[in-house]
Amino acid sequence: VFLNRKNENIYPISEDLEMKDEKSIRAKEYTRKYAAIYTATAILCVLVGVALSLTVMKLTEGMRAPITTTPTETFEVPGTTAAPTTTALETTAPATTPKPTDVKVEIKTSAIGNSQLSHGPLIIVNETYPYDPANTKNELVVFKEQSDNNLAVVTWGISTTMDTYKALNTMHADMKAELSTEYKITVVNGYSDKSQTSELGTGLSVTIKFMKGTGSYQLSDPSVSKEYKWLTENAWKYGLVFRYPEDKTLQTGHPGSYNQLRYVGKEHAKYMYDNKLCLEEYVQEIKDYTFNAPLELAGDECKYRIYYIPMTEGKSTDIQYRSKSPLETYGTLVVSGDNSEGFIVVQQYFEK
Repeated sequence: VFLNRKNENIYPISEDLEMKDEKSIRAKEYTRKYAAIYTATAILCVLVGVALSLTVMKLTEGMRAPITTTPTETFEVPGTTAAPTTTALETTAPATTPKPTDVKVEIKTSAIGNSQLSHGPLIIVNETYPYDPANTKNELVVFKEQSDNNLAVVTWGISTTMDTYKALNTMHADMKAELSTEYKITVVNGYSDKSQTSELGTGLSVTIKFMKGTGSYQLSDPSVSKEYKWLTENAWKYGLVFRYPEDKTLQTGHPGSYNQLRYVGKEHAKYMYDNKLCLEEYVQEIKDYTFNAPLELAGDECKYRIYYIPMTEGKSTDIQYRSKSPLETYGTLVVSGDNSEGFIVVQQYFEK
């Protein structure tokens, strides 16, 4: 009921008020009914949001963690070596067969007379270190007594050591064949017993020029530039070097010379040619190599170990060399004096 304060009369509730009250009740029930749905939906959205956040965090954490991959299978093709498989955590090196670490090498020691200091293909002769030409007499061969392969000589009777003679003849024959040239290498001077400060006294050096018919040409003559170029590029293959290069006068103490060749041996000549060394520089470099740390050189069919042994006081010097190894076989052993301070040892070997 409503109280009418003005008239202080009491009136009954009209039908219109009853209808409004009924609608209000229905509205409240509708609100309560759908409020629960809205609340459930909101809770569900929150739960989904939390789940998505956790998923994102997990994925992010997974991206930061190292990824381990399983190596793929490899197949070996005949005649090839399969590449090693790797993972993100470990790298596996290709399998190799290690060489035995307990290989025993037999070493021998022999004495060489100190008088041999002035013998061998690597001796250096100059005013500081003179040489007795008599040391060479028994090693000489005379050109006119040999088959000279058309190698010319200015006068008969010129002689050199056998190694020098063979090297010159073989080189001359190859030059003629490769260049089809009519020019001949001509030996002007060989062994001389008149000077103790000239390398001509060793029988290892010669002075040369070119000849064609009756014409004579120095190596610097433009007419023989092709032949001279061939010599500069190929002499080392025969164990020969140009003894006094013009750009090495400070090292040799000798004026530059186009025409003096010197026999030193193939393995030495190749190293000197490859490294642009004169004989003085080469011998000085070899002095840094020892029996335990030699210079290793590869030849056409074998290898070489080269090292230096200083001469000791007394009548002889001990020379060490390898005599037996399960991994190598040994060939020639050549010892050359340097005509001043010690010996250069060259040991030839073959890998098994």
